[in-house]
Amino acid sequence: MNRFTQWSAKGVTLIELLIAIALVSIVFTVLFSLFFYGNNTFIISSSQYDLQSEVRLAMDIIIKEVRFASYLELINVSEACDTNLHESGFSYFYLSDGKLFHVKYDKTSNLYHTFTYGSHINTASSIFSKINPTTLKLKILSEHMNKAYNGQTEISLLNLKADGNSIIGSDNLGLKYIQN
Repeated sequence: MNRFTQWSAKGVTLIELLIAIALVSIVFTVLFSLFFYGNNTFIISSSQYDLQSEVRLAMDIIIKEVRFASYLELINVSEACDTNLHESGFSYFYLSDGKLFHVKYDKTSNLYHTFTYGSHINTASSIFSKINPTTLKLKILSEHMNKAYNGQTEISLLNLKADGNSIIGSDNLGLKYIQN
């Protein structure tokens, strides 16, 4: 007989079995730790991406709508969200209950349509403010699961400059505008 057949016929000792179990346990512990670390990193990254996307979408929509406004007034939330106070022809943005609301006036149907963006906007730290007579500063903070994303931009209101008009009002959570 050769040496290998003698060894395999002999069997495995208890010490060899315990060493094999210990090595397999160490390998599985490392693999599961890496898996859970990767999964946790994915969840955190996904949450941060959602916050950034929420703020960027809200800011992009506001910029697109307001940039060419021929009239813009900073108003309080109660005036912006009360449809009984809405003036014909005006559209509105306001921050309330962790969301950005957009009440848009449709000239063709003469109706208002309400759109909602975001779900984690911190209304206590977000604001519309006037930098100068034709520049609007927009600050939006989004928070969720101990993560935060703060977006800020300044919007030059081109039609206000051309018409010689200016932004009316001071820092607030709502704005009223007419878009040409």
